[in-house]
Amino acid sequence: MFLMFARFNFKSADLAAEDKNYFDNHVRLARQLPGVRMYLTGRLIDAGNGRPGHYRAVVFGYDTAQEGLTSLDCPVGAELMADSAAHIVGTTVAACEGQTILPFADRSPGEPCLVVALRYNLAPSAEAARLHAHRNSIRNLPGLRGYMAGPTYEARGERPDRNSMEIRIFRPVASREKSLRHMIALDESLTRDAIVHCFEGEVQM
Repeated sequence: MFLMFARFNFKSADLAAEDKNYFDNHVRLARQLPGVRMYLTGRLIDAGNGRPGHYRAVVFGYDTAQEGLTSLDCPVGAELMADSAAHIVGTTVAACEGQTILPFADRSPGEPCLVVALRYNLAPSAEAARLHAHRNSIRNLPGLRGYMAGPTYEARGERPDRNSMEIRIFRPVASREKSLRHMIALDESLTRDAIVHCFEGEVQM
C-alpha cells in the first residue's frame, strides 16, 4: 500500500469554524479522490516530545504510488486544492511504499482510531530477520488494528528526510491498555533519528 501522511494548520484561529468547513467540504471532496482506499484524519496529540507543531493530520492509503501521486490531477482534486489554499497552511507530507503487516480490515466511516506515524533511518546493518522479528512483536501489541511499514518516497515535491516510515493504527482505548511508550516502541539497534507523531481521529474510508 502507498501511504501519505500529512500534517497541517488552519489559517484562521477560529478552530471550531475551520473544523466545520474541513468536514463539510474538505473531507467530502477528499473522499471522492480517485484511487483512495483508506482515509484517516484527526487532531495531533503529544507523543512524548512536546506540543505538536501542527493541529491536524491525515493518512491516505492507495494501492500504488502512481495512484497516490496523481490523485489530485482531476476536477475534484482542483476543488480540494482550492479549499486547502483558502483554509490550510503549513502542510508537510511524508510518504512510503508500505508493506501491509496487519491489514486495517473491517473499518467503517466514523469509527474512532488512534494513529502513530513514525519516520526513521533504518540502520545499514539492520538484518532482515531481526527487522521481521521486531515488526512481529509490534504486530501483537494490544489494540493494534492496522500496521504498515516501508521505505519512504518523494511526494508532492517533498524529499524524505528519513528512509523509512511506519503507520500503526490502534483502537482509542489502546492507550489505556498499553502505555504510549509501548505503542511507539522502536528497536534502537535497527533504527536511527526517529520522529514520532500521534493523532486521535476517525476513519473516513
